[in-house]
Amino acid sequence: MANIKDVAKLAKVSPAAVSLVLNDKYKGQISKKNQENILKAVKQLGYRPNEMARSLIRRKSNILELVIPKGDSMFSTFFFSQIVDGIWNVAQREGYTLMLHINEPYKDESQDSTRLKEGLFSDGLLVLLDETDPHLISRLRQKGIPFVLINESAKNANCVTVDYEGGARIATEHLIKLGHKKICCVRGDLTINSDRQRLAGYKAALRKYNLKIYENLIVEGGFSERKSFEAVKKLLTDKIEFTGLFGISDIMAIGAMKAIQQADLRIPEDISVVGFDDIILSSYTKPALTTAKVPMIEIGKEAAKALIEDINKSGRRKTGRLKRILKTTLVVRESSGHYGIRN
Repeated sequence: MANIKDVAKLAKVSPAAVSLVLNDKYKGQISKKNQENILKAVKQLGYRPNEMARSLIRRKSNILELVIPKGDSMFSTFFFSQIVDGIWNVAQREGYTLMLHINEPYKDESQDSTRLKEGLFSDGLLVLLDETDPHLISRLRQKGIPFVLINESAKNANCVTVDYEGGARIATEHLIKLGHKKICCVRGDLTINSDRQRLAGYKAALRKYNLKIYENLIVEGGFSERKSFEAVKKLLTDKIEFTGLFGISDIMAIGAMKAIQQADLRIPEDISVVGFDDIILSSYTKPALTTAKVPMIEIGKEAAKALIEDINKSGRRKTGRLKRILKTTLVVRESSGHYGIRN
């Protein structure tokens, strides 16, 4: 395998001259003839520079590192894949590759020196976690590594997220405007900030229209179709009445729909259902699911653009200058209808 000295020998120049040309730093230092000879020698020998070595020299790897949580989470679903699509689109266009880093939350600070190597082989991090990891954020700040939080926010940190509370409020208001007063909410994990925001939006909509919040109609679905099915099935078995249902994710809404239909109830004639996210499956359910659409691909694109901009500004970076909150839109399909249309 040819090395830089072989190229220099064939082109009749020094290895330093070859390095300058290959790293685009030859202007004013290498003659046009020698540039041509070097490139000709590179092609003839099939020489390929060591990208790792080049990145260490340039202090730029053209790699973006995506940090995701370890184990089962909401990001193992369709939600995650569409955000990655958005990141990937921008990364490719800007000449970056994407590296995946699976993060496991630290139990104590003593693990720091042996376990975490964020940013070692990348120019910056896109952090996509269920909940912001304060130890991770602190380390990134200390190391001066460019990073953008996705789907979460933190003080003095660049972030791209969604107005989850506003989206849940609009979804619930849709049911209220259709005449529904007793509305079930299938919630997620309240340790996750975005889940808390969605539940808050549901409650805010009920308060806005002076409707009672029935705590027994708020059940946990755990971002699982199966758990949502079981939770709603129990409500129906216990004869707890409601005419509308808001699932804080489409997956949970789909689980709820199965429970409703298994109980020989019709959607939307007996119970109207609204979800959240607008994953691909939501348009293929029977009936098709009304849902609050999260601009998932746009989240990924905006986060990648923000990180690359941060990287390019290098030492002139200012922490915490970007906080972009994207809006949801209501997609009305067949699963929601007016109260009292049973006949």
